[in-house]
Amino acid sequence: MRTGVAFPGFPDTRAAFAWCDREADNLIRATGQAARLGMDDLAWQLAAASGEYYYLRNRCPDLLQIHRLAAASSRNAGGVADGWILNNLGLACQEVGLLEEALEHCAAAASANRREGDRFGEGIALNNLGLTYLELHRWEDAETTVGEALRVFREIGSEWGIAHALRNLGRVELGRGRWSEATEILEKAADLHLAIGNRAVQGWALYESGLGQASAGAWDAAVGRFEQSLAVHEEAGDRLAAAMTLDGLGGALQALGRHDEALHRWEQALVVFDALGHPRAAEVRSKLIRQPG
Repeated sequence: MRTGVAFPGFPDTRAAFAWCDREADNLIRATGQAARLGMDDLAWQLAAASGEYYYLRNRCPDLLQIHRLAAASSRNAGGVADGWILNNLGLACQEVGLLEEALEHCAAAASANRREGDRFGEGIALNNLGLTYLELHRWEDAETTVGEALRVFREIGSEWGIAHALRNLGRVELGRGRWSEATEILEKAADLHLAIGNRAVQGWALYESGLGQASAGAWDAAVGRFEQSLAVHEEAGDRLAAAMTLDGLGGALQALGRHDEALHRWEQALVVFDALGHPRAAEVRSKLIRQPG
């Protein structure tokens, strides 16, 4: 989003992630300090501008913390501030499993942005509301709400918003077990994210397309998508995303009888999951233990 907060310019996604990795804790401390000092515009803009970083890095407790710190400041600032912070609070709550609270924040964000005439913010809030319905397996509500977000983004000509909404529609179809529909939509989303330079999310859309292909038993296609996704995540320096993709790739290779390659990919994934202290490490370790010889 556009704010008055000036972050340094970055040559690529990897450089942006590296800077944010170094400054992530300082951003949280600065937001809290600004809020305590009554610097409301600075507090809410720091949180809003850094929110996508915490989300993409899967630092969701931090995403929740920084937006809770900024919540009072956003209400004081008025205008579009409250809608943005409510929206990001909803996303953060969704990611840490506080789903009913997420519904409340996202619905309130959509209303606040609609009231302010911020159609872009309204579209994002609807998109995140749809994601929360997805997490609750309320498939029809998810499809309807993300569809509303897609309509808003198309009306305002936001390619960024269209790409995100399409990806989420694909995720809804994955949840419903409609593998062909899911992969078709996710491929379109991946192409759009590539076109707008959003490589990190392109990688996730390719990964999810791979999941759809794998679920349909199209193992060769799944391997191709996972390998494309892995290249994007490694280019961006996103270790967690790369590890998740390596895990999926290992499963597809195993299904094709390429056992040594599968073993290698799972071993690579395990190194990262262990280093990050991620709970998925136990699942991958169990796959390795079950391998013969």
